[in-house]
Amino acid sequence: MAHLDRAVLAALATLPSYAPAPQFADRVLARVERPKPAIVRLLEPRSPAAWGRRALAASIVVGLGASVVWSLLNRELLLSWIHLSAAETGRSLWLGVRVLVANVTEQPWYAPLREFASSPGRLAALVSGSLVTYAAALVALRRLLTPPSRPVPNATW
Repeated sequence: MAHLDRAVLAALATLPSYAPAPQFADRVLARVERPKPAIVRLLEPRSPAAWGRRALAASIVVGLGASVVWSLLNRELLLSWIHLSAAETGRSLWLGVRVLVANVTEQPWYAPLREFASSPGRLAALVSGSLVTYAAALVALRRLLTPPSRPVPNATW
C-alpha cells in the first residue's frame, strides 16, 4: 500500500503547476471598474427629471422642517386645536351610537328578539346551539382543507 502511495505522489509531482503568475491579481483588479462614492453619484447631473425629483424631495423636507418649527413655537394653539377636534370627534361618535341604538330599537323585529333574550334559559340554548354549529363548521372546514393521505383515483383527468 505504501508503494502505491509513493507512486501516486511521484506522478502528482510531475504534473505542471497551475499557480497564477505573480502579477495576476494586479492585472485583474486593474480591469475592475470601481463605483464612484455615493455623494459624487448623488450630486452629478444626469437628467432634468432627476433634478425635479431632488427639488420635490428637498421641498418636502423643508416643509416638514417648517411644520416642526411652527409646532414647537405655537404649542398652545396646536394643543387647543387637538383638544377641540378630539372633543368634536367624541361627540360625533356618541351621537352616532345613540342614533344607531334608536334606529335598531324602532325596528319591528327588535321586540320579539328582546323578549327572546330576556329568558336566560333560551339565551343559553341559543349560545350552546351557536357553539355546536361553529364547531361543526370548523370540523367540516378541516376535512375540506386536509390533503388526502393516499392517491385519489381518477384525479388526473
